[in-house]
This record gives sequence, structure tokens and C-alpha cells, in this order.
Amino acid sequence: MTKAARLSRRTVRGPILPRWVLLAAALICVVTVHAFAVVLPFDDAYIIFRYVDNFLEGEGAVYNPGERVFGISSPLFALWLAALRGILPVFELPALAAWGNALLLAVCGILVCLLSGRLGAGPLLAEAVAAAVVLSEGILRVSIGGMEAPLYLALMTGCLLALVERRHTLAVLAASLACLARPEGALLVLIAVAAVFLDRERTRREALKVVMVGLIPIVLWVVAAAWYYGTPIPHSIVAKARPLYPLIPGTAFQEIILRSGRWALDGVHILGLALDGHGGADAALKRPIGIKVLGWTGTVVLLLVFVKWLRPVQWREGVRFLALPVYFLALTAGYSISNPLLLLWYFPLIQAPLLILSLVPGPQPLRGKPWRWAGGVVSALLLTTAVVTFVAHLLPSHWSLLRYGGDNAARKLQMESFERAAQWVGENSLEDQTVAAPEIGILGYRLDRRILDSCGLISPEAIPFIPTPASERGSEIVVMPRGFVQAIRPDFIVSLPPFIAPNLTADAWFGAEYTKVHEIPCIPHNPRFRGVMIYKRGNGAAGS
Repeated sequence: MTKAARLSRRTVRGPILPRWVLLAAALICVVTVHAFAVVLPFDDAYIIFRYVDNFLEGEGAVYNPGERVFGISSPLFALWLAALRGILPVFELPALAAWGNALLLAVCGILVCLLSGRLGAGPLLAEAVAAAVVLSEGILRVSIGGMEAPLYLALMTGCLLALVERRHTLAVLAASLACLARPEGALLVLIAVAAVFLDRERTRREALKVVMVGLIPIVLWVVAAAWYYGTPIPHSIVAKARPLYPLIPGTAFQEIILRSGRWALDGVHILGLALDGHGGADAALKRPIGIKVLGWTGTVVLLLVFVKWLRPVQWREGVRFLALPVYFLALTAGYSISNPLLLLWYFPLIQAPLLILSLVPGPQPLRGKPWRWAGGVVSALLLTTAVVTFVAHLLPSHWSLLRYGGDNAARKLQMESFERAAQWVGENSLEDQTVAAPEIGILGYRLDRRILDSCGLISPEAIPFIPTPASERGSEIVVMPRGFVQAIRPDFIVSLPPFIAPNLTADAWFGAEYTKVHEIPCIPHNPRFRGVMIYKRGNGAAGS
């Protein structure tokens, strides 16, 4: 047997049954944190919650009853939440989403451990990689925040594991389900289908049969969505492609590099501040790492991944070993080209595969002392950050996972203000009146009125006015377009000051048509977010 063959056999038949102790401890921590953390999902999560509640109440899978707009990008996660609510009807969806994500993240951890073993990691390292993934503060925060990332990561890892094991039908099926959990799953579908047709042990007819079976979930969804909504493409993607957030070219790629640097350096940074007597998580935010240091570190981390995994000598080991690095490369390139505003819940999709690629030796480990030393240092930094940031964000701070769930202290105040605004509008409006807002999550979930979204995620009426003209935006990324308000003339407008000033509040037409009737205090120490403003069409009496 040749050396390459022995390596391939050792890699493919690597340790399947690790000792599980380290991973079990990590999963216990994950479940415990989810159980005791305050339930405070991200605002966008409430959009899915409203879809699910309307569906379960017989109004249909819609945001506004009677309006068939496909405004969410994760129909599979919505189905998962509907099933949870059907089984446990005594709990509200925000709590079910957070607790259900604990289970999904635990499944993800087990699959990461198995995948790492298949890719050449020993039992202890495989468990350490899985623990680093599930305990990473960013991934854990998004999971507690009620978003769909844990579901997607579990399906992504399952797809990649099935590809390594050459279980192609299962791989394509998992990729199809991942595509229904996040649009990024389309990359997995392409990779899984390519792996099937590149497998020399299958005839083209056999490969086609495997692909057809695996793609059944996507086909069923496309048919159902086209019939019910008129399109299988989420309206949120249509809005963001306008673009909703006009960014300088290269912004997304730069953010990926900086985040990669943070995932390597945050641990030693927080440790250094703690040893110096300056505290932990809050101090790290007040004394951030320099942009140049993060940029160079992130570049080194990404470079090591590509040097380790994308080498011609490895290609002979089989296309199945390239699935993970090719997926990561395609995901990074996709974000860089499309240049979206990368919100917090996007980063777990990048961080999880990056951790696996960085920590696992792979079929062809790095050679040469400089590369081995660099790889060892990066691995140590990544593991340190995973552990230190997990502990630091359990302690009292403005970013405590236990005190503020998926968000932070400032966002908690903002969410509470929008919830009180929903209550006020509900008490001071008629059932047939409309409400426009740029943030429609918890506002729409708590308010039983027709909601019009100025960002266009669930409102086709906003699309012609996106992006907001630069003359109206000023220094803001996005504001409520003046033309949108003039076209729909909502009965109420609910917004924070930056999203309506000065393009609306300084406009003569708006002043003649709308009156500020109430203000909900929000973040007193931040003038830009001092309160949630409520405007009413007509000459209503001003409130406090």
C-alpha cells in the first residue's frame, strides 16, 4: 500500500468514537446557558415568530393577514418553530426558539466532532474543535438570540460529513434542507451535486438518480412557494439586492478579515485586560484591538486555511476532502462580491467552518517549521478565544449572555421601548389602521395591526423606493424613504430618530401631514436613540 493510500485510509476511517468527555462538558454548558439566559431574541427573529403565529392561528403563513408575501429567508426554521409550538403550546415562540436552538447546537457539536475525526483529527482534538464551535461567544449569542444559524450549521456539517463518507444521497438531502434554512445553503447544494457527478465509482445515471432524490425538498418547496406566494425567492433577498444597505465596495470582505482577527485575538486581549485589572468583556469593547492588528491577524488566519487545504497534493486524496474548504472559499467570495451588511447572525456561518479548517490537521498537514509554527499559534489563539470569551460573557457586563440573551444592555432597552410602543399604538388606534416602521420585529409581533416595512422585507410597496436616495440618508446606512411614506400614507409611523431625521421630520409635507403624538424613552445616554417616536397622520394632540 502506498503512503498516499495509507494516509487516505487513515483519514477516512479515522476515530469515529471519541471519548466524548470534553464534548459532553461543552454541550452541558451550552444547554445550561440556554436554559438560564434571559429570553431576548434579535429583532429580526420576531418576523419569523409572527409568520409562525399567524400560520398556527389559521391566518396562513403570512406576516400581514391576507398578504401572501414570502418575507423570511428560512422556511425550514419556521416549520421547526411551528412544530415546537404545536408540541409545547404553553410556551411563547421566543422562548421555544432559544431553547430549541440548544438542541440544534448540540446536534451541530456532535456532527462537528465526527467530521473533525473524519478529516484527520484525533479523538481529543476532534472534541476540542466541536467544543470551540459550540462555545464560541458569537455562535452561542446568535443561538440564544433565536435565529436560524444553529439549524443551518447542523445541516451544513451533516452535509459535509456525508460527503466525506461518500453517502451522497444523504449529502444532497442535507444540502437541500440547508438551502431551506438559509439561502447560503445553495452553495452546499452545488458542491454536493458536483461531488456526486465527480465520483468515478458511479455512472451518470446513478449520479442523476441520487441528485433527483436529494433535491426533493427543494422541488417541493419551489412548487409550494410558487403556488402560495407566487415566487420561491424570499422578498427579503429582493429588498437587500436593491441594495437595501448601500455600502462601500469591499466592506463585507474587510469585515470578514477583521472578524477572523478578532476570533484569534479576543481571548488574549480579554485575558490581558483582566490580568491588568481593567475587567473583561466591557473593558475589551472600550479598549478595542487596533484595526491594523486585526487586519493582519485575520489575513494570516485566512491564508493558513487556504495554504493548508487548497494544495494540489491534496486533490489526489479525493474531492470529498475539498468540500469544506471549497464551501468556505465560495461563502467568503459570495459575501465579498454581493457585499451585504453582515449582521451578527451572519458570522456563525463563517466562524464555524473557519474553526474546523484552522484546527483540524487535514489530509495533508502543514509542512515546514514556519508553517507548522504559524498553524500551531493560530490554533492556540482560536481555542483560547473560544474558551475565554465564553467565560467572559457569562460574567456581569453589558454583553452578558445570561442577563441580556442574544443582545446587549442597550439593545434590551431598545427592544423594551418598541414593545411599549406596540402597546401604546394598540391602545390608541383602530384595528384597520396601518403602521409603518423601519424595524418591524418585536413591534409587529406585539402589535395586531397591518405593518408596512420601509426596508421592504415584507412590504413590496417599499421596493421602488429602495435604496433611499443619498440626499435623504446623510450619514445613515438606511432611513425611511420619503417617497415610501408619501405613497402609502400610513396612519402611524414608529421609529427611532436616526431613521426618520432629517429626511422626514424636517420636511414641510411631513410636518403638515403628521403629528408627533408620543415618545417612548429608549437609551437616555445616547441622543441618537433617546426615544421611540410615534407619529400619527392628521392633527392629533401631541403627547409626551
